[in-house]
Amino acid sequence: MKRKIHLLLIFVFILFYHVNSQDENFMGLCLGTAIPQGSFPNTDFNEGTSGYAKQGFLFTFDGAWFPDDYLGIGATVTFASNNIDRTKYKEDLIADILERYPDFPEDLDFYYDVDVWKYLNLHIGPNVTVPFGRFNFDIRALGGLTLAWTPAEELSYKNDEYDFNTKRQKKPVPTLGFTVGAGLRY
Repeated sequence: MKRKIHLLLIFVFILFYHVNSQDENFMGLCLGTAIPQGSFPNTDFNEGTSGYAKQGFLFTFDGAWFPDDYLGIGATVTFASNNIDRTKYKEDLIADILERYPDFPEDLDFYYDVDVWKYLNLHIGPNVTVPFGRFNFDIRALGGLTLAWTPAEELSYKNDEYDFNTKRQKKPVPTLGFTVGAGLRY
């Protein structure tokens, strides 16, 4: 692992060796928190858009190339994953099953496991920069492919009479996505 980190640092050093502070071109790496928005963090089982999502992990690699002093082409690759509130979702799922099928015996032994939400963005588009001395103010609107993976799930229940097991693995759903933003660089 240390060897890989050393090789990565050497690569980054060589890559940025000739970087000049007056150039507008840039590359960036961001690690952070993926904060669920909208109905994604909701925990209402009867609402179809609730995702039971909790805060997760975000990795972004982005950059821009400026053939002109102010107008350039920007791109980003973003990966994020959000954990699920497993305890709440399992309680709601079992309650829903028992409500729909009241003939189920009370002594069922339920097992439930769920993976995480994941998505990957591959976006490209125009990037405008306005220099202010050593600072640059950037505005960009990027669009492209977004792949989203819903969590894999496994449910099983059994007692002396019942023995049921099911797994659900979803393939990534490709959609069109966009990223709009602004930033200040030094």
